[in-house]
Amino acid sequence: MTDAKTGEPIAKVKVIIIGSGRSATTDRSGQFLLQNLAPGESELYITTIGYGLLKKRITLKPGEKNELQISLHQEAAQRLDEVTVTAGPFQQTQTNAASEHSLNKQELQSLSMLLIADPVRALQALPGVSGNDDFRSEFVLRGAGFRRVGFFIDGLFLPENPAHTAYGHDNAGQISILNTDTMASATLLSGAFPSRFGDGTAGLLNLETRDGNRIKPAGRIAGGLLSSSATFDGPLPGKGGAWLVSARKSYLQYLINALTNDEGRFDGIAVDFTDAQAKAVYDLTSHHQIGINAIVGWTDFDPKNSKLVFDEDEVANSHSRNSFAYLSWNYTAGPRFAAQTKFFNILTDYTNADVDHRPLQEGKVLHRGVRSDLNFTFHPDHRMEGGIYLREVRGSGNEITYRSNPPVSLSNYDRSSNQQGYYLQDTWSNKRLALALTAGARIDRFGLTDETVVMPRAALSFAPFENTRIRLGWGQYGEFPEFMHLYGSRGTQNLRAERATHYNVSIEQLIGSNTRILIEGYDREDKSLLFSMNDFLRRDGVQTFIDFPFRNSLKGYARGFELSLHRRSANRLTGWLAYSYTKTRLIDDVTGLRFVSDYDQRHTISAYGSYRLTNTFNLSGQWRYGSGMPMIGSSNDLNHQFTVLSERNSVRLPVYSRLDLRASKAFYFKRSKLTILGELINALGRDNFRQNGRRVDKLLPLLPSIGISFEF
Repeated sequence: MTDAKTGEPIAKVKVIIIGSGRSATTDRSGQFLLQNLAPGESELYITTIGYGLLKKRITLKPGEKNELQISLHQEAAQRLDEVTVTAGPFQQTQTNAASEHSLNKQELQSLSMLLIADPVRALQALPGVSGNDDFRSEFVLRGAGFRRVGFFIDGLFLPENPAHTAYGHDNAGQISILNTDTMASATLLSGAFPSRFGDGTAGLLNLETRDGNRIKPAGRIAGGLLSSSATFDGPLPGKGGAWLVSARKSYLQYLINALTNDEGRFDGIAVDFTDAQAKAVYDLTSHHQIGINAIVGWTDFDPKNSKLVFDEDEVANSHSRNSFAYLSWNYTAGPRFAAQTKFFNILTDYTNADVDHRPLQEGKVLHRGVRSDLNFTFHPDHRMEGGIYLREVRGSGNEITYRSNPPVSLSNYDRSSNQQGYYLQDTWSNKRLALALTAGARIDRFGLTDETVVMPRAALSFAPFENTRIRLGWGQYGEFPEFMHLYGSRGTQNLRAERATHYNVSIEQLIGSNTRILIEGYDREDKSLLFSMNDFLRRDGVQTFIDFPFRNSLKGYARGFELSLHRRSANRLTGWLAYSYTKTRLIDDVTGLRFVSDYDQRHTISAYGSYRLTNTFNLSGQWRYGSGMPMIGSSNDLNHQFTVLSERNSVRLPVYSRLDLRASKAFYFKRSKLTILGELINALGRDNFRQNGRRVDKLLPLLPSIGISFEF
């Protein structure tokens, strides 16, 4: 018995002969023995906690011995053909990436909160990542906010964060519209990422959705205290493809009402949501595959279901929709040439209103276009990659304030334009020297700003010793302003792209086949960052109010290092321990202000561990620690007293520390598996805080949760 991806033997796998009551368990070498079986056809039921169900039919002739080679997936089996193992436990997903961290299916499931199965929240446990707000899935990467991290699904860029939230309300809860049950993996590129990707100046996140089960129909129904979900998949007729459908519904407001204090106030509003996904792939021939994938999420917040008290011009009603869909065509001519084309449509629209249902903000953003990527190996030592990205974009928005009589429209726009992107890179590899050199460039043009950005990039990796690899990366990156920056209430129409230059170096030392030590150092030089200020500031002892719209006035840097010990194995302990140090500095060219980034967290520790004690019982836990982030701005209401400071971001929040524990117990039946999950969030009961306007509010208390899933 082996892991389908790494080929590692798996111990503690239960192999049951259906209908006979007989079973066996694999040993450390992944082997099992069933003796004195009756001749004829038998059906095997194969599973262990953390892996999908596998059912296999065998036929025994009298006196025959049958040796089986079985590979287990972390989800239900996806293909009928044999699995060829080519990847190690730390295999990169992108060509010669300078800095890459990934989560597999099992890690995504374990790190996603049981309360809400959110794959984006799982990324908060990775090295270099900070996630100090329990109510939001967004995270901080190396001192930069989530807006500067390019968000991709199946290689397609999503300009708007696909989240359930009240748009324009920073203190609202936020949950990804993506269900962990439909994800295959997540990859985070923290620095100097390849030319294939654009639209991000700090890093890149790519989530890959999984295909359906190609062997037989299967399903998973899960329920917890705050949400329920159902996922079904199976083969298409003829077993030349597979389908998958999934849906999820929350009842999150019950928790919010329970945690709301006696004054009717809470740290932020939470939203109830529904989302769904449907995906299908079909192999036309051995060279051609077509597919379709659609994800949609609906979000609502209604004050009738809440004990909150709302002020004038405060969001009380919120309704939004996110939809993402594409048609794909994959062509594989052989090992030397492959092409992938996707036609996509992405829509986000929302409406926010006050407690009297008067509209406050409403907006709509539509993106549609095509992306095509080519891979061509014209020489055994050279791999060429190139592609184009064309999209039409349309955005509209309206913002109204009722603090004046009559009401005033702060912004009202309806604009459309297009974006073009082209990239090309070549990777030269020499196996004898254990050397790889990548050089390439990306060109993007955005019609709204009438700007073209050229971004060269390069990476070098080599292995001075057998188990040691050194990686160097450099690149220039750009990110165009969004509609709100150009035409919103604080918008400026002559904005340019934000720019960053990345320098990254890492040393990877393998210890055996399952453990590595990774040391990374980085320097990100930022310029032309967008900055808007609407705050009090004390200068020369005089309190003044500074107010200006967005402008490309910030420049500065983010520098630091990351140290991690990572073990990934199908047996015993798997997980990591990581420490990150980040220092940022920014300068506003217009006002001369000097301050640390809004997301400057100097010290971050993240730890995750999972241990499969038996084939039915698993324990896991994660601990995240972060030195306090700045209170954004120059004024605050701490200690119930309004204070104006002479420096921006000079007051910091208290240290953030949260320990989460989880236990999973599986029960096997004739053709199905029942798993009970228990989780203790903030197990130490520590008081953590986040910024809410000018004040500070508490985050989640010690919170137990229980869930159940049924697989068949």
